[in-house]
Amino acid sequence: IKGMTGISQISAGESHALALDREGNIWSWGGNTYGQLGYEGSGANVPQKIQGISDVQTINTKYNHNLAIADGKLYGWGDNSSNQLGLGTDAPDKIMEPTNIQIPATWTLDQIQSGRRHSALMGYREDGVDNVAVICMGDNSQGQTIENAVEPTLCTTFEGSIADCQLYAAGDRTVAIQRTERDGNKVWLRGSDWHYTEDSDFAEYGICYEEILALGNENTVTLYEAVLSPYVEVFGPSTKMKFSDIDSEPSKKFL
Repeated sequence: IKGMTGISQISAGESHALALDREGNIWSWGGNTYGQLGYEGSGANVPQKIQGISDVQTINTKYNHNLAIADGKLYGWGDNSSNQLGLGTDAPDKIMEPTNIQIPATWTLDQIQSGRRHSALMGYREDGVDNVAVICMGDNSQGQTIENAVEPTLCTTFEGSIADCQLYAAGDRTVAIQRTERDGNKVWLRGSDWHYTEDSDFAEYGICYEEILALGNENTVTLYEAVLSPYVEVFGPSTKMKFSDIDSEPSKKFL
């Protein structure tokens, strides 16, 4: 893209795109029906720098709302019609500029993921037994978050290191993966085909780490949706799944 240099991350939505440069600035272009470009007005054919947010560490979008971590704080803008930005019941359906979202004070934010009409966060704390948390907000029609999550709401906690955990969200699904040396990979699933009826926790399944599908940066969630969904009914704590037919030489790198 002409004029774009020093880009460290790109994230694409349904009709718009974001780019993060190495100086911590966000650039947006495309459609702006929901304010997803971070300002009022029509869409943009060329990248425009979003004002009012700086020192950004990471961005995430997949549909019509955006999340960003800037200076350790959470920001969101764009479509908020299902409270997916976690700003409470009085917030408008369209958030036209980056707006600070308050998360529970006991947790340090580490990862952000946006689904179709919901958002998922992963945080950690240094003390306590259950020191990794999945925090959700927004639509729960498919069980992808938790009831009445109009603000960031704790969905589940578990013991472990945040360095061994990865969060994904796409469509109406939320997935948390934890790598453990003793038990292999544990996967927490919530939403759509993986609907779990208990509000207090995700459904938990075990997958052998040595046989887990290696996910590339470009197709992380897509592969998980395609592979996990048909098999979810037969998952169990000791289930092992082979993915050799998808990747003949799977990497064992945990992403």
